[in-house]
Amino acid sequence: MQLNLQDRARCKENLRMTPDAFLNLHHCLGKYGLKSTKECSSIEALGLYIWTCAHGSAVRECRDRFERSLDTISRKTSKVAEIMFRWAQTILVPADRQYTQVSSELAEYAPWFDGCIGAIDGTHIPVEVNQEAKVDFINRKGEVSINVCAIVDMHGRFTYVGAGKAGACHDMAVLQDCQADQRFPHPPPGRYYLADSGYMEQ
Repeated sequence: MQLNLQDRARCKENLRMTPDAFLNLHHCLGKYGLKSTKECSSIEALGLYIWTCAHGSAVRECRDRFERSLDTISRKTSKVAEIMFRWAQTILVPADRQYTQVSSELAEYAPWFDGCIGAIDGTHIPVEVNQEAKVDFINRKGEVSINVCAIVDMHGRFTYVGAGKAGACHDMAVLQDCQADQRFPHPPPGRYYLADSGYMEQ
């Protein structure tokens, strides 16, 4: 990890981010429970998690890369994933839940977009699952994926991500499940999200 953090090009190739971005993320996650242990530093734990995600690698590939046991790799990636989830819940939120103001950038399109506060859509993210669960994750295109619902505000910043539904789940089922989530930013009266017609047609 030290070699990566000392070489900007190498860090971007291996971790898909600059050393400064990695260290900033490491600092942020320290507030959510990312700590060093006797067997693994917090820098290395975050590094192996990000490397695994960036390259879509299996645990055994990560073991060979970091020269750690399968048990250590498995426990550390799971722990960092939990911490990342806790952190995401604090940043994937609207800046103003009441949406008291609508983006001034839409003023020239009035009155057609009056009240628009962002966009909502769904997408499929390819994943790898064990053979027993594979049939549940095959989407209508025959690919193995999870069905994700996301919302962005008028500045393109994510304010909500609902992930974890198997690819075989219908888009409307995913949307309804997300709407039942207490974190889902329901538009207040007079406000709305733009939606892809294909996503909402069901």
